[in-house]
Amino acid sequence: MAGDGSDRDEYARRARYLPVLLMLAPVGIVVAAAGWQDARMVTVLVGAAITIGLPIVLESFVRQQGLAFEVTALAGSDGRWVTTQMMWPLGDTHAEAARNAENRRVVEAVIGRPLPAEIRPGEDAAVAATLDGAIAEIRSITRDASTYPILKAENAEYGMWRNLRGVRAFGRWTAAACAVASLALIAASASDRITSSTAELVVGLLAIIAIGAFWWSVPTDRRIRQAAQRYALALFDAARLLTRDPKLSALDPRQERS
Repeated sequence: MAGDGSDRDEYARRARYLPVLLMLAPVGIVVAAAGWQDARMVTVLVGAAITIGLPIVLESFVRQQGLAFEVTALAGSDGRWVTTQMMWPLGDTHAEAARNAENRRVVEAVIGRPLPAEIRPGEDAAVAATLDGAIAEIRSITRDASTYPILKAENAEYGMWRNLRGVRAFGRWTAAACAVASLALIAASASDRITSSTAELVVGLLAIIAIGAFWWSVPTDRRIRQAAQRYALALFDAARLLTRDPKLSALDPRQERS
């Protein structure tokens, strides 16, 4: 099963385009507040950016930054996806180990083969790869948004927060640089060195400060962990649905891969 193109577009809008727009919004605010939006140079630059596919490059950049951050930099990830971590043979507590075992049991019932229940020294990478492959199979047969609407919503939410956190540093630098530029333009406007409206520049600066405050306080590691765990729980719930519905569980998950 697979969702239609509109489902993928909705995911891209929330998880990829929104972080890009928030990251570049301060630049647009400076241009608009300064009254340059009709300037020939701005028009040429925007047209050139679209022609060379800069929006697509930025979308890919945001995605890669989000993916890299979650696995390599998110505290507590141990270099593994949250879905993989929630099936890991070892747990910090007895309750966590029992939860992971239950998640493995559900996934095993869907894919029709056993998963590692213990880890020998030096086998961490191999076990992680096996569990990653099992999760990929579950994902490949739970793409139908009409059958799994909660999973679809949690996936988009998770992707959005992960990618926002991945480009947080770039968002902060952009907001800071544009705030400085706005201050310089306000000073120039107040001294009549440029014809831009001082009032509009001040409003633009306040908007940039608000965006900067968002980047400094909202995309936190805690939000990523919460969103990732909600997505993982929704994915395992979808797997349970597969084990209970004969029509769904009869589908060979190996027919489609993520």
